[in-house]
Amino acid sequence: MTTYDLTAPAAKNDSLDIKGFFLKLVTHWYYFAISLVVFISLATLYLKQTAPTFEVNTTLLISQSTEYDIPSDALMQNLRQYGTNRSLENEIGFLTSFNLIREVVDSLNLGVGYYEKGFFMDVERYTSFPVEVILDPSQYQILNSKFFITFSGGDKYKLTVEADGYMSYRYEDNTNRPQPDKKVNWSGEGTFGTQLTTEWFSFTVNKRNPDANLGAFAGSELYFTLLNPNVVTDKYRNGIKVDPISLEATVVDITTDGPVVKKETDVLRTLCNTYINKRLREKNYLALKTIEFIDNQLSNVTDSLRNAEGALQSLRSSSMTMNPGQTAAEAGSRQYQLQSNLQALYQKQRYCESLLADLADSASFTRILAPSAAGIDDPLLGQLISDLKNQYSERAGIIFRNGSGSIEAELINKRIRQSTQQLGENVRNILAKTEGDIAAMQSQIGELASVIRRQPGVEMDMLRLERRYNFNETHRNYLLQKRTEAAITMTANTPDSRVLDEARMVGNGPVAPNKGLVMGLSILFAMLIPTLVIFVKESMDDTIKGQSQAEAMSRVPVLGTVAHNKKDEEMYEVNNLTAESVESFRYLKVNLQFVGSDRKHKVIGVTSTIPHEGKTFITFNLASVTAISGHKTIVIGGDIRKPALYKVAKVENTIGLTNYLINQASVDQIIQRTHIKDLDIITSGPIPPNPADLLNKPQFEQLIQVLRERYEYVYIDNPPIGLVSDFLLTSRYTDVSLYVIRAGYSKVHFFEDIDKLRNMMPNRSLYLIINDVKYSPRNYYGYKYGRKYPYKYGVEAPNGKLNGIAKKRFNKLFSNINKKTQSV
Repeated sequence: MTTYDLTAPAAKNDSLDIKGFFLKLVTHWYYFAISLVVFISLATLYLKQTAPTFEVNTTLLISQSTEYDIPSDALMQNLRQYGTNRSLENEIGFLTSFNLIREVVDSLNLGVGYYEKGFFMDVERYTSFPVEVILDPSQYQILNSKFFITFSGGDKYKLTVEADGYMSYRYEDNTNRPQPDKKVNWSGEGTFGTQLTTEWFSFTVNKRNPDANLGAFAGSELYFTLLNPNVVTDKYRNGIKVDPISLEATVVDITTDGPVVKKETDVLRTLCNTYINKRLREKNYLALKTIEFIDNQLSNVTDSLRNAEGALQSLRSSSMTMNPGQTAAEAGSRQYQLQSNLQALYQKQRYCESLLADLADSASFTRILAPSAAGIDDPLLGQLISDLKNQYSERAGIIFRNGSGSIEAELINKRIRQSTQQLGENVRNILAKTEGDIAAMQSQIGELASVIRRQPGVEMDMLRLERRYNFNETHRNYLLQKRTEAAITMTANTPDSRVLDEARMVGNGPVAPNKGLVMGLSILFAMLIPTLVIFVKESMDDTIKGQSQAEAMSRVPVLGTVAHNKKDEEMYEVNNLTAESVESFRYLKVNLQFVGSDRKHKVIGVTSTIPHEGKTFITFNLASVTAISGHKTIVIGGDIRKPALYKVAKVENTIGLTNYLINQASVDQIIQRTHIKDLDIITSGPIPPNPADLLNKPQFEQLIQVLRERYEYVYIDNPPIGLVSDFLLTSRYTDVSLYVIRAGYSKVHFFEDIDKLRNMMPNRSLYLIINDVKYSPRNYYGYKYGRKYPYKYGVEAPNGKLNGIAKKRFNKLFSNINKKTQSV
């Protein structure tokens, strides 16, 4: 018979098998089912325990200048100039400043949080809380502790608070007092509207609605918490976003978010109103200061006018005269003019002295009066003051954006010092010149007084009183005119900013948590993690998967595969195997007819690399199929180090191969019949101390020759070649050598030793059999992952049972019992 050699290429294929990997994922569908249950449960729990966040938005128009269609002089122009010198960037900084937001927090009493305890999470009630807490700012209050409140009926309530270490805070002066080692365990009763004071807190609890039925809250677990207003302010400073709608526009969007729409709406509405009112107050402040200055001047002038009028009336009454002399009149007129100019110089002197005093205080300087308010028409002085005010405004914006220690802040401070020095020098020069003019004018007035003194006394007195009266009346009328103009300016002042869109919720629901996104991510991770686990497991798995891999990685041809036996019996007989397993052995038996030598009677040796790859299982069942098909067959237990064949065949191992090799028994004495027709067996016999020496004796060759004549097929169950070299001794007498590898158990690197062994075999008559292959419509590779098996050879399992036999492994997911019937 012609030899039939099933050759196979030794090509390596390291490319990723997308289809195979996908089918592997489908095979492990229960990984994804469990992962989906876990992640969706976690996502659901997260959504249950996370308060929804709503976004609230408002739009504010910020004007940077205001013009009035009323006549005005230099005084009014300066009032406008100093009231409207602002930039959009600075206004945004002012909107998010700590002081402004702190006013909002105090105005809305956000230092107290109101909550209702829930099953998954606590719910903030804000204005829907039945009571309101009014804090005593002069007393220390315990912070961040839960005050549970219940209603006793009538005007009474019960309060309970516990804390293990706490922080006390006094709102009046913003002072903290840590108490980390002190505990609070207080319970008591209070009366609505009456202040409740202890060593830990002091406040008054009022009903929000005097007619509310507090009994309706009997089933609710309500509590409130006192918060540090500075912490609340910082929270809103970080949470409020102010963005211009475009680069050119002065309209800004103000946005914040939180769990209570009403609360966030109130915050934005109050923030805008507070900002507008503060800016309007600052704008009116300059006009008020001008009116105050003019009123002080009017008071003095009015008193002087009243005195002059009374004295003139008395003089006229007593002297009965009305017309002074011409000379005296001219001198008096000149003196009057000089005195008027002298008063203006005095006013200018006082303004310069006041301005020099204000230069040392930046806070006072930002609100200084315009030079025109003091009657000083000096464009340079007005420009210097305007520039310095602009620099102070610019510094405020820089400090807000970059901090007081930044390089930009140092540069602007340097410019402010230079401008202040230049302005001071200018004012001192003006003051020096004014003092010189005063001295010169006083000298001229003295000379005119001498001329007037030479006139008759009555006439001179009358002229002097008339001059006083006329001067004071003119001065008074001037001041009244300026006061009226300042009042008109203040009355005409309107807010530069206004709300375009009232605060309202954005969208139709919460912006966070995004249920769709959370669920989508949970499903994504539920699918991704099992995929990664399977991928890593596949990447780290170095076991042989199946026939296609064996053909790709080894030059030894594959004779066939043996299907996994799914039956739950501890039997190795063909009658107890599944149809797939039986068919596998029949296929192997047919292939054996076409391999090896042309001899009619064949000797077939079977081995493997390590134990538990199924060589004994393959040997016995292949022999059984051969015998059932009508061929006289015998199996030799060549594994004399760890006998196992006798257990499979259910025969005694008292006498066997070792007895024959040491001449203690004949061939006929060691041959035993099995319950399968035409199938005999020679067990290994007692374990000798020198197995390799026995197999190397000529008696073994003689035995093979005898058996070859009696039987058509002689199968030899050899020990694993990876542990001992016995197979090399027996392979000298075989026609075909079968090498068993087990799918999901044997390692890939075994192929290196198998290829080397093939080169050592006579006529290279070595063929692979792949055992324990699981065929499934969803299993592309046709294998199942092997489990961990011991590599130690020659050790019996406990209770005399063979390792891998009668071991049941419980699958925790589906309670499927898989027997390792193919592991021997």
